Amino acid sequence: MRFYVKELYISLGSIKISSAGREIVLRSFQEDVVKAIKDKNVISVYAPTGSGKTLLLLAPLISNILFDTDFSGAVGLYPTRPLVNDQFLSITSFLDNLCVREAYVKGSDGRDVVVRYRCSLDVEDLSINMRRHKDLSIGVVRMTSEILRKMSEALYNEERPHISILDLVRKTVLDAEYLILFTVPEYPYMFLTGFFRDFDMLKDFLREVSDYHSILRLVREISEMSDEDLRFFLMKTRQRLIHLFQRKSLERTRLDIFSALFSDVMFLDEFHAWSFYDKPILLALLIIYHLEHESRGRRWRIILSSATPNRDFVERLGSLGLKVHEVTAVTHERSENSQKIKSRMIIEILPSESFESYGFIAWITSEDDLPKIIDKLSDKIASCERAIVFSRRNSVVEESARVFHKRTGRIPVVVTGVRPPKDFLGREALEERRSFGELFVFGNFSVELGIDLRRIKCGIVHGATLGEIIQRIGRIGRGDVDEAWIGIVMPKIYVSHFSDLNEKVVSYNEFVEKLSQVVAEKLPIDKCGEHFIRSSSIGRIRMYLPLTSFLLYQIALWEYHEDVKMLVKNMIEMFNRLEIDGRDLEPLRRIDSPEILIPLAFMRRGDYVRYVRDDVEDEASMTTLIGNYDVEYENGRVVIKGVEKKSLYKLMTLTVDTSARSLRERSGRITSSRQAFRDIRLEGDETLLKILRNRDIPLYITKKEDVSKEENTCMRVLTAFGHAIKIESQFSDTTRGGGEKIAIAYLIIL
Repeated sequence: MRFYVKELYISLGSIKISSAGREIVLRSFQEDVVKAIKDKNVISVYAPTGSGKTLLLLAPLISNILFDTDFSGAVGLYPTRPLVNDQFLSITSFLDNLCVREAYVKGSDGRDVVVRYRCSLDVEDLSINMRRHKDLSIGVVRMTSEILRKMSEALYNEERPHISILDLVRKTVLDAEYLILFTVPEYPYMFLTGFFRDFDMLKDFLREVSDYHSILRLVREISEMSDEDLRFFLMKTRQRLIHLFQRKSLERTRLDIFSALFSDVMFLDEFHAWSFYDKPILLALLIIYHLEHESRGRRWRIILSSATPNRDFVERLGSLGLKVHEVTAVTHERSENSQKIKSRMIIEILPSESFESYGFIAWITSEDDLPKIIDKLSDKIASCERAIVFSRRNSVVEESARVFHKRTGRIPVVVTGVRPPKDFLGREALEERRSFGELFVFGNFSVELGIDLRRIKCGIVHGATLGEIIQRIGRIGRGDVDEAWIGIVMPKIYVSHFSDLNEKVVSYNEFVEKLSQVVAEKLPIDKCGEHFIRSSSIGRIRMYLPLTSFLLYQIALWEYHEDVKMLVKNMIEMFNRLEIDGRDLEPLRRIDSPEILIPLAFMRRGDYVRYVRDDVEDEASMTTLIGNYDVEYENGRVVIKGVEKKSLYKLMTLTVDTSARSLRERSGRITSSRQAFRDIRLEGDETLLKILRNRDIPLYITKKEDVSKEENTCMRVLTAFGHAIKIESQFSDTTRGGGEKIAIAYLIIL
């Protein structure tokens, strides 16, 4: 079955940028952000894939030129380091066409980490007949461990009372009038760990933070004290806390540590990509940024950019008193004042027979037929010269790439988040073939997000949600080819729904509407994950730990008691809005070992392990490795022997004998896998058991009510997607007809 989708255009605005004979007209949504950033603190932008959201990092600069604002730059936060690298390359490629490179520095990976440009810009707003000229330097920096180390050293010796992360970049790495820094959200926590004498001191600090009743008592006392009492109280409190920090920090108590973690503009791109587990800490980070600047009366701006709306998160920000200004890109079939962002598409439905029933499982399992589909279509893909094949599971991606390689002899580029086998190319090949040259990419979410590949003529798309499919289609035929062929892998049971479109021409919006009638917007894992984060203690704990860490840092190191009192009052109000209370934080009081708190306070989930493939060592999620590869656990590392797709639900289910008493006694607690399984005899996947027994992977042991009939469905979903470990009895559950064994507990991976 085949049909055709018309080209998609996006409205242009009235702001034009000229330099060195080149001219760029901003798209209307980009222009809206330039104008809104003057006085709107939080801006949420919705624009389709390939529409130019990354260029919003230059919106503050254009505002400076047109409206005399004085933004010093922007920090772009991205979900993954590969995405940081891709977007750094995207913005430098844009500036290479507009400005002149003055200097650059290569990192240990051989790629640019710092680039400085000399720009001579003419900016004109045609709607009000205003024209401005500006000669300036623009610096672009990609955060690496080397740069982080330099900045941390500079931070210790800094004496100025107010400094931002961009000031530190200028001091240690690159001086430019306008700076753009690309990084991941872990970098504030990387900075902060450097203030402790050693790892044990960090654990002691988190132990202080985890005592909610002491913290609450502390902030209430501070908010009600007179100025004189507060001076004396802060002095005593600092004496109690200061021993936890490096001695150098005593010499620089006037430095506002958290100011150094932010710039006046924070840009969060690909916001739809943040998981349900990431968002509580991301929210805490934004609250800290808001409190740090608001308590001092300083300017602050947050830009959230996404291909799909994030209504829940925007509403959450609104409930915290952060008013959000929304900007939506306007798309249409064609008009005079517009630009093409999506080529004409030939859509071919590729039926999958892997699951003959309706529902999300049919969409997920339809990827099982992808290697067979590739076997039939390899010659067509090869004839395109530049193509992308999307799937979900690493094992399916690699198996499909192997089939293509065998049939055509072409070497595929495999991008999954795990290093590809040595006979395939990896992510590094994308940079040199970004716009030209033969390119056959096989990937999953790692390709879906951010990678700006040009002139992609063909693609095969598998996805399990509407957003996933649309996002992936958006990477193919991005307005720079006349026509793109796209095959959509679809459960056979849904194919007839598109029969009325056969050989017809439809608009892009009609196509999306038709697709939305058969594929869900969210998977059960997203719904269950969000439900678990909201209803359990874990979501509030992941917000609480960064917020109270921030508070104690400031109490220990701020010099001015008036600022502390203002901060504390704002923090109390924020705790009330977040509805955090002592009952939510009960697991913190019963924690087995304080080092388990560290991953709870950081962005990344705690199941990342070292692995080896073809004698090269790297790091990846435990569940990704054991669920997609033939692996063994040797010398503290996972060794990849081959590719093997496994059922995560079966893999993550362990059977316990009658020695499960210690596990039941720890219900409702946060513990480590080593501690939880120390005295328990278990049966299950040997590699998984070795990892759990030899590493301190943080786990939350569910309570009895979490395994109830009402909650059990969500727990099973979390297990099936590798977010939980099911512990079951040897005995059958007679209440369910004896077909299943009794579930004793679920251990949520934190």
